[in-house]
Amino acid sequence: STARSIKKMAVTAWRTLMYLECPEATNNTLTLVELRPKTGRYHQLRRHMARASNSPLVGDYVYDGGGAEALSLRRHGIFLCSSGISLEHPFYNTDFGREQWDDNIPGPDCAHKHNKAEQMSLLFRDEASDRIMVHAKISLPEEFRIFLDSMEEKP
Repeated sequence: STARSIKKMAVTAWRTLMYLECPEATNNTLTLVELRPKTGRYHQLRRHMARASNSPLVGDYVYDGGGAEALSLRRHGIFLCSSGISLEHPFYNTDFGREQWDDNIPGPDCAHKHNKAEQMSLLFRDEASDRIMVHAKISLPEEFRIFLDSMEEKP
């Protein structure tokens, strides 16, 4: 039998959060983006940024192309981190759990929140899917924040 490579579709939604002035970057600009993978493929986010948007992640030695700008930015490490995630709640989406949710939450727009320092968690009903979701968010890593703070935002 012959082994064949089956290419699977990968989908990532992204949006620009801000542009930063950076003399080491191509066109003196770095772009801070929010990435939302809709599928889960090996190196999906890294590949999409490098190939589909032609904007590799800072410090990505595999996909950054190895040019002068890429080499100078590698010393900062790879700038890819997850600071938030949303998942379907494993209990409140069962029949019994949904009864508990519906009996104890006083309205469709109500949510349970927990906020400690710069960390946050949230339980809510997603209107589109009618599923109970749990969302967790943490602050960016210190090295990431220090690097971003050293840049100036471009208009």
